[in-house]
Amino acid sequence: IDDRPAFLEMAQEAGADEVFGGDMAEALAQIPGDAETFFVIAARNHKLGDDCLRAVAAKPSAYVGMLGSRKRAEALKEKLAAEGNRKEWLDQIYLPIGLRIAAESPEEIAVSIVAEIIQVKNSSGASNGFSDEIMGAILAADRSPYVLATLVKREGSAPRNPGVKMLIREKGTIGTIGGGTAEWDVICRARKLPAGAFPLLVETGEAETGGGDEVCGGKLTVYLELV
Repeated sequence: IDDRPAFLEMAQEAGADEVFGGDMAEALAQIPGDAETFFVIAARNHKLGDDCLRAVAAKPSAYVGMLGSRKRAEALKEKLAAEGNRKEWLDQIYLPIGLRIAAESPEEIAVSIVAEIIQVKNSSGASNGFSDEIMGAILAADRSPYVLATLVKREGSAPRNPGVKMLIREKGTIGTIGGGTAEWDVICRARKLPAGAFPLLVETGEAETGGGDEVCGGKLTVYLELV
């Protein structure tokens, strides 16, 4: 979202799915939030940033972050509290935005912001539903049956939380349940099974005995179903 055409063009060139022009706070007010929406406010001046923050105050979200100094953050939160905004919501605003990695350049600041978003997403489990990409493939009008793999339980070095999903196609996959040898085992087994075998629960990635090492990807318990 920006009120400067040149910046909207740059966003399109960079691969933004959607761009919104005009008054930034008004445009932001038109965007619905939900439990998997991450708002990043990087305005060019304080007033504009404050107005954008007010525009998302009543929206459901997984994350709200805003550029600004720590000193300014305290004053802004006091002002927003005086306007009647809930303390619980104010305490959840990431201001200043980004992990503290001593970032200085715009590129480094961008990395710190995305890193913080990933940290929040993975710690909250906000990504454990159906991603837009998986839903788009499932709802496609002309397609062959796919195998939907849902992680039920993990042990060892498995990096992802139960509930994450992966769509297994004849060629390629969408999403990941953790990667490594364990995930590849699930993919290979799902492709070999006949249609009548689904749904079923499989375990894979048993820890090696003797050497002390674990299979890459840990031990997974995965629910497989045809969609």
